[in-house]
Amino acid sequence: MCYLTRQSRLAGRSNRRLMMLAPVGARTGFVNTQVDPERHAHFLTQLQILRGLVYVQGAFLAAQDLRNGRHHVAADRQSWHLLSLDEHDRLCGCIRFTQHHNEVSYSQLAVSHSAIARCSDWSDTLQSGIEDELALARRADLSFVEVGGWALAEDARGTSEATRMALATFALSQLIGGAVGITTARERGSAPILRKIGGRALNALPPYHEPMYRCQIEILRFYSWDPNPRFKGWIEDLKGELQGVTVLTSGPQAYGMAAAAGGAAACTAREGEGGGSVRAIGIDQGIQPFA
Repeated sequence: MCYLTRQSRLAGRSNRRLMMLAPVGARTGFVNTQVDPERHAHFLTQLQILRGLVYVQGAFLAAQDLRNGRHHVAADRQSWHLLSLDEHDRLCGCIRFTQHHNEVSYSQLAVSHSAIARCSDWSDTLQSGIEDELALARRADLSFVEVGGWALAEDARGTSEATRMALATFALSQLIGGAVGITTARERGSAPILRKIGGRALNALPPYHEPMYRCQIEILRFYSWDPNPRFKGWIEDLKGELQGVTVLTSGPQAYGMAAAAGGAAACTAREGEGGGSVRAIGIDQGIQPFA
């Protein structure tokens, strides 16, 4: 399949482009990194407003659950954010990508605070599954990532933008040198899309009800080196696109976007060509669905 055909299917009828927000203090290695605290703060606010709007419209949250109309979580400032913008720089979609050192403990992950983690029938199965994935990341010297906070503006829903943004998390995971990841995905929302592109159930866990977001959730695992082969060409295109996108930081770059855990040097966008895994987990004070 040719490049233009892939791009046209991913972009649909829009002229949407990708942009990234870096974690506070991150050294990105991307060629078009801009230190711009005001724009960083602007887009961080906009993505929190978009998430709040989408989650209230979907009845996953009530308006009183928001803070000044924003779905604000502590992990936002420590995470990467993939943004989709239209030709007027209006935010059309967002995904949060939280990169962990692979020595992170189970209790430090958001999934450990989920409803299923408190269920006596399934808590041990969940923890053993997560521990297995962390062990894999350590053996392979890869990052462990949590992906969540997915939201799309109304005019982007029903288009290929949802698939495009999900594939962009695979691309970003490969650019950082590979990753193992998990996601909490809404059973009747993002889960079918994520399964289509390479997500797999974690440890045979069943869907469960998450009271915080009033919906049924599946926990899926991702390996960045093992997407559905059908989408590998699209991921390669997105890797090329991400290497040149604008990356906004909020201040001096203090630490690296490491390719792996054990003290590995920071990985630049040019260096990160190796395979990896994507782990997506919604991260809030508890979990947040990859809606």
